Amino acid sequence: MAMCQIENVMSTIQDTIFCYLNKSQNFTTIDGAIAREQLLKSSCSDKRHIRYNLHQTYKELGQNPILFAVVRDPFERLISGYVDKCIREYSKSKKSCYDCPQNIRCFVHKLYASLRQTLNNDGVINFLHDLAPQNWYCDFRNPSHNYTIIKYEDSEGGYSKIGAEFDELLNRAGVSSNERVVIKGKLLNSSTLHSIQETQEILDAREQLLLDNDLLKMVVGIYYHDFILFGFQFPVVYSG
Repeated sequence: MAMCQIENVMSTIQDTIFCYLNKSQNFTTIDGAIAREQLLKSSCSDKRHIRYNLHQTYKELGQNPILFAVVRDPFERLISGYVDKCIREYSKSKKSCYDCPQNIRCFVHKLYASLRQTLNNDGVINFLHDLAPQNWYCDFRNPSHNYTIIKYEDSEGGYSKIGAEFDELLNRAGVSSNERVVIKGKLLNSSTLHSIQETQEILDAREQLLLDNDLLKMVVGIYYHDFILFGFQFPVVYSG
């Protein structure tokens, strides 16, 4: 079994799950976000559960592997990433925000220009591009890989669905029932999943973007193929 991890989509939670599966004997408790991050650093600092070469990973897995990825509404993923980079983390690294502190219009324009430059230069996604379109990851367009797609949905029903879909995949992969109970109960519960979403900063950024029709059109342009490929609903853009 392998997961293709897309940045800004439950990244820490997914990393912890695979860390736990590889070194479950090292985990005595995994309650709380701080505990999860500490366990990742202490138990999985060697990153043995991570592979960086996609095609080599396919070879390593052999025939008929269980492949999956978690995707997120592109609009919400952008907002969450913007808040992380331009509000919460800006004091640590101005580069991560394109030097656009608390200015979502500036951020989106510079993100668009940077992504266009990457395409024109056939470049590699770098640390600024962890908000690159999700369809750029995982070689999704190759039908032979047959990914199972799990959608992150920010609702009580969505959290339950994510937990059930993960549990089904882990069961297919032969993960023990005891380990699955821990993963579903501690890592994929509603409080854990909801903690990565709603804050006042996110609410404010969402409102700013929805009120700026031209900027919203640019966002739709950046993530158009994500909306289509993964079946997410487009935000309403007024044409008047």
